[in-house]
Amino acid sequence: MAVCNKGNVDPSTDDPGHETLGVNVFGNSEKFTNFGKAFVGSVNIFFQHIKKRNANQVLALADVTAWYALRAAHIDEYDKHVQELPPQDLPEEELKDIQYAYTYARAAYGKVMHEGYMNDAAHLMFATATSAGFALWEDSTGNEDAFLAMAKLARQDVVKWQMAGETLKPAYACILDHAHKRAVLCIRGTLTLHDALTNTVAAAVNYICFDHVLGGTVHKGMLTTSRWLLEQVSSEMVEKAKAFPDYELVVTGHSLGAGVASITTLLLSQDEDGRPRAFGFKGVRGIGFATPGVASKDLALCDVAQSRFTSLCFERDMIVRLCVSKTDQQCYEVCKHSKAQEATEWVKRMAGKSAKSKDEVQREKAVFDPCTAADGERHYPMGKSLFLAKSAGHAGTTCPVRPCSATDFDKIFFHERMFADHILFEYGRSLGIEQ
Repeated sequence: MAVCNKGNVDPSTDDPGHETLGVNVFGNSEKFTNFGKAFVGSVNIFFQHIKKRNANQVLALADVTAWYALRAAHIDEYDKHVQELPPQDLPEEELKDIQYAYTYARAAYGKVMHEGYMNDAAHLMFATATSAGFALWEDSTGNEDAFLAMAKLARQDVVKWQMAGETLKPAYACILDHAHKRAVLCIRGTLTLHDALTNTVAAAVNYICFDHVLGGTVHKGMLTTSRWLLEQVSSEMVEKAKAFPDYELVVTGHSLGAGVASITTLLLSQDEDGRPRAFGFKGVRGIGFATPGVASKDLALCDVAQSRFTSLCFERDMIVRLCVSKTDQQCYEVCKHSKAQEATEWVKRMAGKSAKSKDEVQREKAVFDPCTAADGERHYPMGKSLFLAKSAGHAGTTCPVRPCSATDFDKIFFHERMFADHILFEYGRSLGIEQ
């Protein structure tokens, strides 16, 4: 496999300036060096995107009325989008596999999930804001106990785990489920500031595999994390596969965990550097809840990804639709609804300077295309995609399942629900798992 940099500034770069500042601000341990480098890099990306915009486009980002107008436009677009994707009944076996994976994606969150702080946005925000244990330092022992309780496992079922995360090193657990003849690798989603900064290592890097037959670009932070994860668990999992070769390997997670799970599933779909396919288990299957955009179109839709990994999206969840390019597009979209340019031209006229007429400004907005203005390659969720969405007027909490393509998640729909719809509990409720 060959990997090289492409495109954006990379928050995890080995640039000495990033490393020195990260160490000076956050300390000399590897944990906080990575944290500092990612933080400084993400700030650089933010200012890089601000600098490329003209004054009117920057002012538009602070225009509350423009965002409200964009919301109204996106409500209509979202309703049309849902209607274009007809619901289908999932095979019972596939639904059972999704429910099975949900248990472990949920359990990976540990103590904060077990204590009920992740059932809605308000409780999660309160817990994150008021508890240092959720922000940077964690209760590993509490997370371990909570994981076992939610997964209904004993400690002897655990192959290996790390129930506290760092930047580019999320919490994870490897277990054996003898009752179902499965090995499970579950990765925790975004919970701490460390996890959040892993998401910001968003540079696109080239990815070539399967003897150079399959290639594209992937999210560097997710790829780096997947490779670190495999280094951590491979020897133990290979040994277990020798003892239980007829077990199936399931890789799962939510949010950040789903993104890492999708790339890890792809990496485990072939022999590599002495590591057997699926660690030596009979096969590998991945399921991600709220899988973010981690791969270019060709990789996201390739046959290997389609057959091995399933990505689920609940309604307006913005994380599934998120990547640098699509965020850039939304920032340009809001410009079309802003009156900042008209206001600027009015001020010019009042000052006696040359100014464009209102009609000229409107014509410029009409021909401006946010899609072509946005920088960077678009990334999509990996594999087979399932959209969980109610149509207008649908009653109840469960959602029809709408099979779709990863490219259907090509746009962020601005709405007050776009963050709340990301919560794992909403996925469980839409599938009838949670009440």
